Amino acid sequence: MISKKVTVTICGITFINGKTSANGGAIESNGFLTVKDSKFVNNYADYGALRGSSGSLTVYNTVFERNYGDGGGAAIDSYQTATKVVNCTFLNNNAHEGGAIYNRFSDIQLIGSSFINNSATRGGGIYNNRGFLTIKNSKFYSNTASHLGGGVKSWGYCEIYDSDIRGNVGQYGGGAYISDFTMTIKNTIIDNNSAEEGGGAISDSYGTLIIEGSTISNNHAVLGGGLCGSTGDIFATDCILSNNTASDNGGGISAYLATIAGVQFTSNLQNVILANNTAPKGGGLYLATTAGNFDNVQLINNTANEGGAIYNIGNLNFNSFTLNYNHADVGGAIYNKGTMDITNSNLSFNSVAGRGVIYNEATLNVIKSEMNSNIAENGVIYNVARLNLTNSKFSSNKANGYGGVVYNLGSLNTVSSEFNSNQAKLGGVIYNVGKSTSVSNSMFNSNKAERAAVIYTTEDVSISDSRFENNRVTHSLGIIQVLKGNIDIQGSVFKSNTGSDEGGVIFNIDGTILINNSQFISNAALSYGGAIDNAGNLTIINSLFDKNQAYGAGAIDNGGNLKIIKCNFTNNKATKNGGAIDNNNILNAYGCIFENNVAGAEGGAIIARKDIDLTHSALFNNRASRGNAIFVNNQNSNLTGNWWGENSPDFNALISGNISDDFDWIVMDLKTTGKLMQYEAINVVISFNHITNANGTVSSLNSTELLPVFKVTLTGGNALYVCDGYLSKSITVPAKSPITFKANNQSFSFSTVKNPSKITNNKNVVKDYDGKITFKVRVIGKNGKAVGKNDVVVMKVAGKTYNVKTDKNGYASKTFSLTPGKYTITATYKGSTVKNTLTVKKVLKAKSATAKKSKKIKYTASLKSSKGKAIAGKKVTFKINGKTYSAKTNKKGVATVNFKNLKVGKYSVIVKYLNSQVKTTLKVKK
Repeated sequence: MISKKVTVTICGITFINGKTSANGGAIESNGFLTVKDSKFVNNYADYGALRGSSGSLTVYNTVFERNYGDGGGAAIDSYQTATKVVNCTFLNNNAHEGGAIYNRFSDIQLIGSSFINNSATRGGGIYNNRGFLTIKNSKFYSNTASHLGGGVKSWGYCEIYDSDIRGNVGQYGGGAYISDFTMTIKNTIIDNNSAEEGGGAISDSYGTLIIEGSTISNNHAVLGGGLCGSTGDIFATDCILSNNTASDNGGGISAYLATIAGVQFTSNLQNVILANNTAPKGGGLYLATTAGNFDNVQLINNTANEGGAIYNIGNLNFNSFTLNYNHADVGGAIYNKGTMDITNSNLSFNSVAGRGVIYNEATLNVIKSEMNSNIAENGVIYNVARLNLTNSKFSSNKANGYGGVVYNLGSLNTVSSEFNSNQAKLGGVIYNVGKSTSVSNSMFNSNKAERAAVIYTTEDVSISDSRFENNRVTHSLGIIQVLKGNIDIQGSVFKSNTGSDEGGVIFNIDGTILINNSQFISNAALSYGGAIDNAGNLTIINSLFDKNQAYGAGAIDNGGNLKIIKCNFTNNKATKNGGAIDNNNILNAYGCIFENNVAGAEGGAIIARKDIDLTHSALFNNRASRGNAIFVNNQNSNLTGNWWGENSPDFNALISGNISDDFDWIVMDLKTTGKLMQYEAINVVISFNHITNANGTVSSLNSTELLPVFKVTLTGGNALYVCDGYLSKSITVPAKSPITFKANNQSFSFSTVKNPSKITNNKNVVKDYDGKITFKVRVIGKNGKAVGKNDVVVMKVAGKTYNVKTDKNGYASKTFSLTPGKYTITATYKGSTVKNTLTVKKVLKAKSATAKKSKKIKYTASLKSSKGKAIAGKKVTFKINGKTYSAKTNKKGVATVNFKNLKVGKYSVIVKYLNSQVKTTLKVKK
């Protein structure tokens, strides 16, 4: 026993077989004890072969072997003692708590020491009980705990630096166990540890675990092969967790929250790599935490039955994640049962044996992220709940079955995302059998499938402001197949989609589809319906079908109920019948334009196998062997009240059916008011609001608001657009006569008269340079009198054009900033053009000079009028050697400056007055 305040140093002594039922089997110290180069072997006590109580305890280069403690710390028991252990070895020690060291309320520093094959119920190597424990450059090998912390158990503050923790075993926390307090681990290797329950490397309960720059590998547990946390916090930064395994969940990390009121567990990872970890659930991470943030984490080649990389049932945010080459039976990369935000992340080359590289059965938000080259059986993302994809990219993903990107059984919302080169057997991008799917402002490019290259749906879908380009079907059913449900398509573009047998873009079996303000361009089908094959209910409004093609029905093959309102069908082509539309059921079309459509056999625009109702539309320049516009297989179709491209159409060529005398069609009318004089305004009235018939009877057309917009071109290429069948508009009569108004094959021509307006009072102007020169003309109108205010004269000078308005007396005046020189100026008004010259004379003169080197060299320039009169009081600048000097001209018109500190040599001098300049040289001699 060493008493208080007593200082003792022990060196080179072996303490063996000491035994006591109290404390300190070899030594108990209440003073200041230092032990060096000694051994403690086979000692026995309740607490510690070496016990320090108060005072201080310092141990160097000492071996503790086969010591035993009934209570704690078979080798060292530190109680309220400042303890330092340096370069010591602890072998085969055993105690109830702290197989080698037991720390209570002490501050212990442990440096360069080894703990090997020690054992305890809690803390096989060390038990830190509400003390401060610092471990540096130490080793914990093959220590065991039957309960908590095979290597270290800490119920206090613990810091571990640059150490090695290997092969330790515990029920919880094979390498270490932390509770309540904070454990910080930096630059440490934690390898090949195991736990019968949780935390092969480390288990955290109610504590805060901070790990930086460390490697956690080859550890095993039931829960959390690497780390296991519950009701506490984990912060990991710049760490690697690899080859860890769990027999239940969390091969790398299991962050599990026990059901305790008011307690929250958070997990936070930054710059962490989890690779080659394995568990039945969550090969890399198992997350049941209520909060957490993850930044720049890499999960690579992890495996599981569910959630190859991550299994989540918490509420978590993932930022800058990389998930590559992970695999599972379900959820190859992620299995989500909680709320999960994935931002700025990349998921590539993951695979799944069954459903979903991501399997979502709760709420998943994917934001500004990418998924590339992932493979699934059905659905790279398999969604059964709520899925939101925003500002993300999905490329080269593949499902062997259904849903190249998403298999949707729940609610899917896609915003501002891109889908490129994805593929599946059915539904190259989306297979939708869920509640609803919404797609907005997204791009679908070069996706493919045997059927439905982009979307297969049996439920409601809305598509807005999106583009579908270069998608390809290898068998049939278009890029969008609608089995049933309500489909709403707004403001979208479908271009250059190919490969489908029927329905180049949409194949509708029994759905109800509304298409508005959309475009179908250059799509193709091998058989029928270059753009759409419809067997359900289809309404199309304000849309364009251009350059689509198929064997039959260049744009639409209709076997259902089809209504078309104010759509344009242009340049569509069918090898056989129906250049634009092949109708086999119900077709109602109003206010449409059919132009330049072609069929190889029948119906250049439409083949009507059943009755159709087509009114208030325009059909022109379509071609077919029979029925350039329409081929009718029946006698009950309504084709009245349409525009056929001219007032006297050849219906024998346009329609393959009999036309009765009372069959009516729209005629164009054009009226002008007054004389058509060049360059003058004239009011034109153009109408398409009357109908006529073979008897010549003309009457008004009802419901003109249904009419399409008619384009009328004028001589010179300008165009007028006629809405609701009527236009009254003021136009300017062009110079060329006659003026022609043309709508399709119908034209009206009118002769024009020459405009007598002219420009007068135009004179050449000569002036000495002062920065300004003015040109003025007067305009005489068509009535022989000066025009009034605000008529426009176009003046051109020095390569620039100016629109100059006249004043109330008809004068147009413009002041120009021209440097000295001679210029040609033109002035034009309603076909009348005059040409004059503007001459600006030089007033600035300066000469090159030679001077001897001195501190100041005088230099001059002069301003004189073209008649030699001095121009006084004006500023002249001189730029030399990067410096600018200035002076005002005197009464003789001379400006003088002194250049300072010029070396011998030749200098360029730029002399400037306003915008006029003269370049000279100054030679400075010795």
